Amino acid sequence: MFYYFINALKKVLNSVKVTRSPTPAPAPAPTPVPSNSVVTITNDGIQISKPSTTEGYVLNGSISCDPDWYTSDLNIQTDELPADFMQRKNDLVQSETSWCALAGITDPKGFITAYQYHDGDSDARVWDSDTKKCAFSQDPYACVYKEIKDDDGNVIAIKNNEGKKLEVEFYNDYKSGKLQSYMDDMKYGTDWKFYFNTDDKLELWLNGIPASNVPERTLVIKPGYNYQVAFMMLGTAVAMVDSGIDMPVNGVSIKITPPLSEEEIATNMKKDFVNA
Repeated sequence: MFYYFINALKKVLNSVKVTRSPTPAPAPAPTPVPSNSVVTITNDGIQISKPSTTEGYVLNGSISCDPDWYTSDLNIQTDELPADFMQRKNDLVQSETSWCALAGITDPKGFITAYQYHDGDSDARVWDSDTKKCAFSQDPYACVYKEIKDDDGNVIAIKNNEGKKLEVEFYNDYKSGKLQSYMDDMKYGTDWKFYFNTDDKLELWLNGIPASNVPERTLVIKPGYNYQVAFMMLGTAVAMVDSGIDMPVNGVSIKITPPLSEEEIATNMKKDFVNA
C-alpha cells in the first residue's frame, strides 16, 4: 500500500495549490539504543514525549467487505426481471464478500488492509483478490488487518484474526531490516518520509519535483480525519524505529473517534498538505 498510496498521492497533490508553512525540522536520525519515550495517539495527531536524546509487503489498496461497494453501480438490464436482478446482485455480493465472516470481519464498512512479510518477491501481493485469501500464509486470513472498534465506534486497534497488531508486526519487521530493500525500492527517505516534527507530532514529508515546479510538502497526520488509521499506524511504526523509540509489546494504545469516509479523508488530506 505504501508504494501505491504515495504515488497516487503525488499525482493528486501535483495539481493542488497548497499554502506555505514554516520549514519542518529534518527527520530525527536513528540511534543505536532505543529510548523509552511514550507515544500518544488522539484525533489531533500522533505525539511523543521528548526523548532523553535526539534521535509490497503491504496491500496495494484496501479490501472491501461492504456490499454497497460492489453493487452501487449495478443496474437492472433491459428485459431483466426485478427478481433476476436481485438474484444477480446477491450472487455478486456473495462471491465477493463470503470470505469476510471467515476472516472475522464484523464491520463490513470498516477499513481493511493486508500486510505480511514473506521470503518471496516484495512486489508480490500478499492478498490474492481472485481466491480471496492471503498468498503467503497457511492461515488464509492471517495477513488481513481490520479496524477494531469499541461500542461507540471508536477505533481502538488494527488487528488480524490472530489478535496481532499491525503496528507491532510492521515495527519488528522494519527494525530487523527485513523491509529495507522494499523501502529502498519505494525511495523511502528520498522521496517521502514519516518523522516526528518539532512539536513531536507525526508528519509525512513528500519531496518536491523541481522539473514540474512542485515544492516539498508536509502533512501533520490526523488519523481518521486526513489519513487512514491503519496507514497512520504503519507511519507511526516507521517513525518510531527511525527515532529509536521502543514499541510496547502490546502495541500503541489508540482511541480514534469514528473515522470519516475514504472520500472525506482524501479531501482533508489534500487540504491539509502545505508547502515545506
